[in-house]
Amino acid sequence: MKHSLSIPLLLFAALLAWTLLTPRQTLLRPVTPPEATEQIADSYAVDVTALDFDTAGELTQSTQASRLRRFESAQVIELDAPQRENFGGDGNWVATARSGVLREGAETLQLEGDVLLQFAREGARLSSAAMLINLRQRSARSLAPVLLEQGDNRISAQDMFVALDSERVVLSGDVRSTYAPPR
Repeated sequence: MKHSLSIPLLLFAALLAWTLLTPRQTLLRPVTPPEATEQIADSYAVDVTALDFDTAGELTQSTQASRLRRFESAQVIELDAPQRENFGGDGNWVATARSGVLREGAETLQLEGDVLLQFAREGARLSSAAMLINLRQRSARSLAPVLLEQGDNRISAQDMFVALDSERVVLSGDVRSTYAPPR
């Protein structure tokens, strides 16, 4: 009987010694959650062009992308190499980037990576790493420092807001300008 009682005591003593000698960080280590899996898109498309027309049948806007992924529950469309073009009486503009996210409910298009916003009438080009275009309000704002170029003239700034219909640009935050008069 002494032998059968000593084995459980020996195991208990070993477990007690291991618990006391093991650092608390190892014992109380939080369980790491499994890696989050990427959400699967509800629909996919390649080489997409969407055209918007007004009530008179005139083309008002065009959106193109090399790839599109739509997540219906989040009301989000991810775009690869998006190009958004606006045709209007107040001026035409084109926005391009490496990637974009269109939020359907908010009617915003967030562009990232080599973002370029060009105005046809003035020949002005705004470039930034990231920009948010509000499609309903027809405005854009930079989400990163911006560079405005028109001919040989350059203006850099930390922040930018553009009223897209009127092509009115407001720059703020460490604005620096280089003016090259016409020759």
